[in-house]
Amino acid sequence: MNTLREKGINALKWDFVGRVSNHVISFLVTIILSRLLEPSDFGTIAIVMSAVGIATIFTDMGLATALIQRKRVLPIHYNSVFYFNISLGCLMALLFYFIASHVAIYYKIPQLGKIVEILSVLFPLSALASVQSTRLRKKLKHKIIAKVSVFSSLLSGIGGAIAAISGFGVWSLVLQIVLNSTIYSILLWRYGAWFPGLSFSLKALRQLWSFGFRMFLSGILEQIYSRMDYLLIGKLLDMSTLGYFQRAKSLNRLIVNYSSASLMSVLFPLLSQINKNTEKFRSVLHKTLLVLTFVVFLLIGLLYIDSTEIIILFFGMKWLASIEIFKLLSLTAYSYPISALLVAIIGSKGNSKAFLRLEIYKKIVASISFIILYLYGLTPFLYALIAQAFINTMILNIYFASKDAVVTQWFFYKPIIIQASIALISLSIVKFLFIQNSNLLLLNLVLKSISYLLIYLGINIIFSTDSYGIIKMELRNHLRKKFK
Repeated sequence: MNTLREKGINALKWDFVGRVSNHVISFLVTIILSRLLEPSDFGTIAIVMSAVGIATIFTDMGLATALIQRKRVLPIHYNSVFYFNISLGCLMALLFYFIASHVAIYYKIPQLGKIVEILSVLFPLSALASVQSTRLRKKLKHKIIAKVSVFSSLLSGIGGAIAAISGFGVWSLVLQIVLNSTIYSILLWRYGAWFPGLSFSLKALRQLWSFGFRMFLSGILEQIYSRMDYLLIGKLLDMSTLGYFQRAKSLNRLIVNYSSASLMSVLFPLLSQINKNTEKFRSVLHKTLLVLTFVVFLLIGLLYIDSTEIIILFFGMKWLASIEIFKLLSLTAYSYPISALLVAIIGSKGNSKAFLRLEIYKKIVASISFIILYLYGLTPFLYALIAQAFINTMILNIYFASKDAVVTQWFFYKPIIIQASIALISLSIVKFLFIQNSNLLLLNLVLKSISYLLIYLGINIIFSTDSYGIIKMELRNHLRKKFK
């Protein structure tokens, strides 16, 4: 088990390093592109990538998740999933290519058709990389994935920035997306140390299908509902408003990327390996929850208190309209990482029926938010998202996860409530101490960030919270090993 723990920690470290490096590069490129391009350009791409994101789930049908969850995986399973994915990827590419003109007509944006045609190549590229990345994740070899991801982001970012500087407008975003996916797939094949054999078996696919198909249905629901806001805003409002919303939502996702994405990427395969050991399962789960809640509410507070400074300093005055959108979205940010942990519990237990049922309940709640968007506009929709995040995370996800983990709901509520309360107190103190000054944006950013960090950490230390205790213990153990 120590070996598994060490592999898990090493995988987490490399996944986190890769994600941080990747997002630092992406953030820098985004800053350049945001200053060179118009909000409407980002709105246009948001529509296309939303449709592509929804359709990409069809190139896998949940089989990658099933490969990770299944204990005994043979070469025939990998081969069969690979050829199945490639076939679906090519079919989706053809479908998107032929409906491109209809998409342009629907949104009344002529160039949208050509963009859709070009981005249809993402489907076979995604299918090519799917099994390669799945094998590496299952074996917790995140070092390779991290290096490949960083390198592809760097090269594609440079290409996109050069195109934007050269005046290619929205096409610079298209180039960046295609380059990133192409380089990522090529490098995974180069360093993934796996090539498919010529064997294919429907029986092997059926063995994965019972779990994978329900995960696919859950995945398609998640993909549709997580991107439906872009599609509706693009149709009901205008591309500039969608661009502001996209910028705010992208910033909000930083909380996910830096607090939980690495953790969840490693945790699902790790929990899947120890799901029969109840005591070990609960121990890993408890430590993860304590660390996660500490980091999540720390980051939420920082981004909320610094929202004005971040958007104006990094992206420029033309993005001012996204500030209030971002502030409201940040109040939902805790939902993504905590829900990812709760959902990972259900998935690791192989309970795909409960997983699908949970997703259906959550999507019924989400449908109400979209109805509000359609009837009343963007601002009421943002408030509806706050209510939706609370219901989905604090009621539905915790109820289902507590049953599968065989723990009380208070097991999850306690650290969430404690860290959320500390964040709220810290935010209130910082807002009381500082008055917004548009002439001293950089100084405000530094002082407010330091103040929030010190107050947040100070309250945790004074009250000796469990989250602070576990982080201190893990850091101490890590330092001891390092210096030995």
